[in-house]
Amino acid sequence: MKITTKLALVKHWQLYKIRYIIAMIFLLILISVYVQSTNWTKTNTDVTFQLFKDPGFTAIFGSLVGAIIGGSMSIFAAIYVYKKQASTKSMVEKKNEIYKPLYNNMIETLEILNQNPYPSFFAFRKSQQTIIPHPQFYAWIEIKGDSRRLLIPNYLVKEMDKFEILIEEYLTMRPSAAASIQTKINAVLQENYNSSNRIANLGDTILGYVATRNIEAVTERIFILNDTIDITSEQKIEATIEIIRECSTLPEVFAIIKTYSNLNDQLNELITIFEDIIDLINKKYENHSKLY
Repeated sequence: MKITTKLALVKHWQLYKIRYIIAMIFLLILISVYVQSTNWTKTNTDVTFQLFKDPGFTAIFGSLVGAIIGGSMSIFAAIYVYKKQASTKSMVEKKNEIYKPLYNNMIETLEILNQNPYPSFFAFRKSQQTIIPHPQFYAWIEIKGDSRRLLIPNYLVKEMDKFEILIEEYLTMRPSAAASIQTKINAVLQENYNSSNRIANLGDTILGYVATRNIEAVTERIFILNDTIDITSEQKIEATIEIIRECSTLPEVFAIIKTYSNLNDQLNELITIFEDIIDLINKKYENHSKLY
């Protein structure tokens, strides 16, 4: 079962468990009353039954049971209210100090990846953005470095660590994938046009465009910036399509595309998890709290 499915079930139980418990208690009371009434009807000569027919005993017994039930209810109510207030305060603090920062950082990362897929680097701290935005994976790094890490459930720690590992794998694969693209481009240019690329970091520059099959962007960076190749616009497009097709079959490129896809899937799953957690806290604690 996926984490998001388990979390949805937990969320439903946390929101509606009181209703289930009340329904179960009510059902048990009905069953108990039915059983007792049946037994007393059959054994109306029993001593216990005769005692309950005595008005004096019934009054004393009723007062005693009422006092016990009333006192117990008062104690349980006081304990419940105290625990509820403490739990509410704790959960709202966790939401504001842990889950919201993580959620906001994940949303920010997703938006940047939509603008700049296959970025050249990830920053692991909050810093000033570059002209082309790059993702900054900082919230988890900060949280797991202090005492807040102890307040996060293990399943969520594993999911966050998994995402961090995917980022590191992606960054490790990128140089070799970029180098293989550059080599393939030079091979195609040399074979077909007796030319080569003059941009030193072309493979790194167009890796994302090759992976997303952005023909226009790849054409511009290979041919428009290389005036030694004198061919028509149609021929440039055809050459670009061939380059993208051949680059896509390179093992290094195929591997980084798969890793980047896994990274995006994990990012979207984390966003869903944090949305569910925050929504649960809002509904179960914050919106019904007298403390806030």
